[in-house]
Amino acid sequence: MNTFQLECFLTVAETLNFAKAAEILNVTQPAVTKQIKNLEDELHTRLFKRSTRSVELTPAGILLINDAEVIIRTSARAKNRFADLHNESKQLSIGIRLTSHIKLLYEPLKELLSKHDKCCPRLRVDSMIQLFRALYDEQLDMVIDIENIASDYSQISFKRLFNEHIYCVCTDKYPIYNYESITIEQIRALEQYPLLLMTAPKTLMDISVAQNAFIGSRTHSMVHFCSTAEEITLMTELGCGIAIVPEKIIPDSPNVNSILVTDCDDVSIGVYYKSSSSNELTKQFIDILKNHFN
Repeated sequence: MNTFQLECFLTVAETLNFAKAAEILNVTQPAVTKQIKNLEDELHTRLFKRSTRSVELTPAGILLINDAEVIIRTSARAKNRFADLHNESKQLSIGIRLTSHIKLLYEPLKELLSKHDKCCPRLRVDSMIQLFRALYDEQLDMVIDIENIASDYSQISFKRLFNEHIYCVCTDKYPIYNYESITIEQIRALEQYPLLLMTAPKTLMDISVAQNAFIGSRTHSMVHFCSTAEEITLMTELGCGIAIVPEKIIPDSPNVNSILVTDCDDVSIGVYYKSSSSNELTKQFIDILKNHFN
């Protein structure tokens, strides 16, 4: 049983005329007759009573109408779903490790969509290892992250977008709340207060060294590592410690104050991509990102 057989059956059932059905289907009458015969043989029943003067549906034919219509509708729906496949939405897959970077993509993606109305961006938040493995295997078109994070992957390029200053953030529970700027040494001296830090990938030794500089002689219980921007934001707003964060992760809350750390190197943020990628949207979006952040 196939959809063409059922289309022939339904058309004959509607017209009760093989010649007219063939005309509607734009095929020959013998072709329609053959399809009905094959369908009847497969179902082991007669679907039509045929004579030289008339065509009538048999009881079995009447029963088949509903099933045939359901099958034809289902088949048409499936064909429509994949119709014009070469003109379907162009996908752009973006990997992000830090959820705080998602909001940075709004304006650039808005610009991309204004130029490509069929573009369908996809975001994937995952670990560093999973993201760069997916990028290398071309399951992702790009990854937004810190520079030098993917040193172990060949054929992957990096384009710097912007630098983030490092800030010390806390509530008025801490004596430095009203400071406008602060040094690493001053933060180290506050060893009686807990320190909140973002978990850094093990591949980024520079960040680990910088974090150790802030930690100083604090005990293990006085240092809390947070895996997401949401977690460190919550902990900071609750007054659980003094947070050290890049400026894009500063909590948007009136209950905290952000204090520039004057002697800490900036963090470089950019986009990783595979230069051999065939996705045209990748290069276009990278150009949009560069222009936006410049």
